[in-house]
Amino acid sequence: MFGTSFLGEQHQLCKKKDPKTLIEDCNEYLDIVLERDPIHIDKIKNSLYLKSQKEASMGQTLSVGYTFLMTLLERGQHDFPLVVDSPANAIDATVRREIAKLIPQFCDQFIALTISTEREGFTDTLNNNSRFTTPKKNSRSTKFITVFRKTKGTEKLQNTLPSEGVTQTENCVIVEGKEYFNKFDLEEDEDET
Repeated sequence: MFGTSFLGEQHQLCKKKDPKTLIEDCNEYLDIVLERDPIHIDKIKNSLYLKSQKEASMGQTLSVGYTFLMTLLERGQHDFPLVVDSPANAIDATVRREIAKLIPQFCDQFIALTISTEREGFTDTLNNNSRFTTPKKNSRSTKFITVFRKTKGTEKLQNTLPSEGVTQTENCVIVEGKEYFNKFDLEEDEDET
């Protein structure tokens, strides 16, 4: 855990650095990520302000946030894991692919808590662009982990689990493996999990 003095020092360092270069770097990445409909950051104060518009679509807003956060991570001296819940929810498949290509360049560890509708264009692209896509001794790889609660509605799923890579607790099932992850979907039982 970081003490208040450490966070205060980091905040002061950030204030001293020229925000123009940060904005320029972010805008370069936004030209790639939002190639079909680019938007740009105009200024950074207490929040990010866009050039020539006050609002953006949900997908654009998420893309700007990712780009800003990843650009900051790239500049930092510390390696922190990036943990994101629903990382591709409101982004169309084309933009998902562009963001998924960039994420491995900016952080060593990315933990995405996805739902089945976010897989398209995101998880495979992320996996294909990760530095370590096959497990080797002393290296990291992409891990695909599926977790679901044990309920009456998921009994059918519990009866068709793979023979390997399964951990069960009193109230949930954890399955490791890309094949199961890519096939997993709770269409009918979604509201019960």
